[in-house]
Amino acid sequence: MVHSHKIFERLPSCYSPTKRYSSSVEEPCDLESLSFYVLNSSAGKVKGAINLTSFDSSEEATARFSFEIPGHGVQRVEIPKAELEALSGTVMVQYEYDRGLNHMKPIQFRTFKNGYTTANHS
Repeated sequence: MVHSHKIFERLPSCYSPTKRYSSSVEEPCDLESLSFYVLNSSAGKVKGAINLTSFDSSEEATARFSFEIPGHGVQRVEIPKAELEALSGTVMVQYEYDRGLNHMKPIQFRTFKNGYTTANHS
């Protein structure tokens, strides 16, 4: 799943905050666990957050999970089970970064209550 974006490292990076919505939509009631691997292939440190927004009836709820990744590093962001259970309905995923990254799509792992585990670029 991990692949190289070396050619992009020669290009200047955008140093303004960026947000990206994932195309993944989750149903927390079906999940046993949810985690994300955020990759930073550049030499500089990056800070960011993963926001899970639940739209249940007319009320919106957001859980925010911050991360900080050293240059050429990776960070695993594990969503605590209690936080996952607190979200209801359909959940959308949004990523925030303090600057542009070559890997804007973290790798998302989910384990369902039936024991199946799936992964995708999110």
